[in-house]
Amino acid sequence: MRPAYGNWGIETNQISSSLLPGNDFYQFVNDGWIDASTFPVGFTYFNAPWAVQLKINDEIDELIENALMSESENSEREERVAGFYQSYLSRDTINARGVEPIRDDLNEILSLDSHVDVARFMGDVRAASIFNLLVQPPEDMEGGYVLSVAQYRTTGLGLPSQEHYFSDKGDYPGQRESYLKYIASLFTKAGIENPTERAEQVLELETKYAALMWDLAQLRDAGSNFNKISFTELEAKAPGFPWRAFFEARGLNALQYVNVGVGAITESAAMFPTIPVEYWKSYFLYHWVDSHAQLLPDEFGDAEFSFYDETLRGVEERDSLPQRALRFVERYIGDDIGRLYADAQLKEETIGKIATMTEYIREVFRRKVKETEWMDEKTRLEALAKIETILIEIGTPQIGPDWSSLTVNANDPVANRKQALEQRWKYSHGRIGQPISRFGDWNMYPHRVGMGYHQQYNKIFISAGFLQPPFFDPLADLAVNYGGVGLIIGHEFGHALDDQGSRFDSQGRLREWWTAETRRLYEEKTQSLINQFSGFEAVKGVYLNSNQMIGEIVGDLTGTSVAYQAYLMHDDATTRTVDTLMDGFTGQQRYFLSAAQQNRSIITSQSLRNQALNAGHPPGRYRVNGIVRNLNSWYNAFEVMPTDSLFLVPDERVTLWGKDDNHVGRMK
Repeated sequence: MRPAYGNWGIETNQISSSLLPGNDFYQFVNDGWIDASTFPVGFTYFNAPWAVQLKINDEIDELIENALMSESENSEREERVAGFYQSYLSRDTINARGVEPIRDDLNEILSLDSHVDVARFMGDVRAASIFNLLVQPPEDMEGGYVLSVAQYRTTGLGLPSQEHYFSDKGDYPGQRESYLKYIASLFTKAGIENPTERAEQVLELETKYAALMWDLAQLRDAGSNFNKISFTELEAKAPGFPWRAFFEARGLNALQYVNVGVGAITESAAMFPTIPVEYWKSYFLYHWVDSHAQLLPDEFGDAEFSFYDETLRGVEERDSLPQRALRFVERYIGDDIGRLYADAQLKEETIGKIATMTEYIREVFRRKVKETEWMDEKTRLEALAKIETILIEIGTPQIGPDWSSLTVNANDPVANRKQALEQRWKYSHGRIGQPISRFGDWNMYPHRVGMGYHQQYNKIFISAGFLQPPFFDPLADLAVNYGGVGLIIGHEFGHALDDQGSRFDSQGRLREWWTAETRRLYEEKTQSLINQFSGFEAVKGVYLNSNQMIGEIVGDLTGTSVAYQAYLMHDDATTRTVDTLMDGFTGQQRYFLSAAQQNRSIITSQSLRNQALNAGHPPGRYRVNGIVRNLNSWYNAFEVMPTDSLFLVPDERVTLWGKDDNHVGRMK
């Protein structure tokens, strides 16, 4: 058997024969793929992870179709997924019912008579809300889970960024006009009177709240996530909002403590009573119809696609009905899909190999921290303790919601959605006050392509969906797997000691354990990275907003450096192929080729502009070129010269952790 990509894990036929690695390493590796690739239906941004995700979606679709056609008895999980899926596909029934499935809800909104009524309705799990309610551990990791109130950049808003509400540049003014027309069109289709006036009320209300909400740089401050206070203190801290009515609607009648998390909670509460009830009714009416648009007659879903996909994202063609049905199932009972996928695709052998790689990466990171000159000894000792206690959860979360009590109606997607949202909240609500577990609490489903780091649990989780080419292939060269999944595991290790992760100790407690001098020296180094990346012009006149990307930039630099040396250590102990040429490439080169291959992407200029300004990660090109130019090992591997475009003089290269060279020893 051969690897999925090329002879040893890299599609060498896509490598440029004319470009020099030192001028544009990203393009050098991915030139052929970029030139030949086209956007799948519904996409304005397409990359290696999305290519894998679409493959996984096809595999899941086949699992669901098999369950629907099976003459033998399906598992409860298969029945739930198949029923949810089938309910979305029942378009004849959906079209015949019109808006009747939500008519009583709309009438309830129209009957709201006071701000207390508004707050109580906002507490419905299906309603749009200016506050998020989530259940998480407290900052000291003592006792049990607590309820948190938080607000993010666009919580409860219909447009994708704050700039959409205020900026007069580019397409923003036209998109605001289109938003007004879209809102009014939904009101008209739903038979709601005064559609134009109500649409203007929605935009005015959302614009006021968009002005209050925090930007990404503010939201990254870990300390802003925690402020545990009594319910009485919450009412005093954030007066103006009827908190009791809001919480009672969620069944939180006996709430004693609340954690006030990120966001403009106080300011938003103060603004709440200044907004007329009629405006709030318009707001709820719009978001209620919009959130159900895909589950109503086709004209609603068509209008939603026209605005959110065509107008805002530049998508030219809507994806297929089965693909939309799969997204519907995933959004509401994605845990079930993830388990079905992992049971069918994930092998114990793969889990074992990934576990071995993580220990090589842990060992290298341990050594690098010991070598780091800017970290004082007190901080270093605690950092090493934290590295030792990082938990690795591979494939699927060990705990999560139990959907066994969910009754699915294969002809009623509106009822299915309601049940799923209520069931998920019931699970979260039930955790309040319960003992804290480090397992579970992923921010993605097992079939999704990705991994992450949880600061409070000091844990890295790796999804089953991520464990396949080009990220991991049991038949690929060791260097390729380290340049794929290994690099991202190293990236997540890096988050444990970045500017935010370093505010949590080895037990996940929010505590300032870095000395002031160590933090100052660290921030000097990361400021150099911010300066480097802010010089990348994504599209004409638009440069990367590197201040808000710095956490992920640091993760990429850490991961690329750590995984490279972990590969050399692992190779030295096992395969001994680092000096073996494969299609003319050394092991060192194969590692960096893999790092670039997993970041390949195509993107429209409209999406690239939005990514440069609003995303947490840099675009793929800069995740490669911006990182490798800081690594001596890359210069050595490809003999990069001072005349090459990416060349940085040694003094300008940023090395965060220890030394960046080829000298590593065996695992102890």
